[in-house]
Amino acid sequence: MTESDRMEEKAVRKKDRMTLTEAILLETEHRRQLLEEKEKAEQRRALKRPYLDRIRGSLAGGAMGDALGYPVEFMSYEQIRETYGPDGIQAYAPDPETGLAVISDDTQMSLFTANGILIGETDACLGNTGKSVTDHVFEAYQEWLRTQTHGASPEQKHRCWLYEIPELYAERAPGMTCLSALQTGRMGTMEAPLNHSRGCGGVMRVAPLALHC
Repeated sequence: MTESDRMEEKAVRKKDRMTLTEAILLETEHRRQLLEEKEKAEQRRALKRPYLDRIRGSLAGGAMGDALGYPVEFMSYEQIRETYGPDGIQAYAPDPETGLAVISDDTQMSLFTANGILIGETDACLGNTGKSVTDHVFEAYQEWLRTQTHGASPEQKHRCWLYEIPELYAERAPGMTCLSALQTGRMGTMEAPLNHSRGCGGVMRVAPLALHC
């Protein structure tokens, strides 16, 4: 082996050592970031534990109020008084078939909002930080949209555990603006909205996000 060959081999080995060192440093930094994200997620969960009952109460209270008002959602004031008396509806009007009070699409989507947030928090605890809360909620909404189409089944691939509850597949007259926006398969933004709706649907399902923050 000539001197030139030895020098070239030495240079290659040095390069290999540098490449290995860089790879180790990158992996170490990646693991550090994952641990940091997991610690932050655990801290957030610890801060929320004392408020879990309040969070559950908020979601349950919203569902109860929704179920009370859903039977009269599409009635006029006169129709409500004619059907339920001068004081309006004062008690649940159970579904004749199940005997249960009926929630609307607003509660369905509120629950899927919460499900998306919880999936995001779980992923963060596991170190999977590639998606934002917005991404997870959007994916949850896409799964809710599937429940509103014929042929949806709990056996289909899904991430939301709510997808395993067939009762949530019931169609409760969701707004066409909401459906058409989700059917595009894209997320709108304030700068590039998918439509020009001025409805209140977003406010009706936003409570879980406020509780998350």
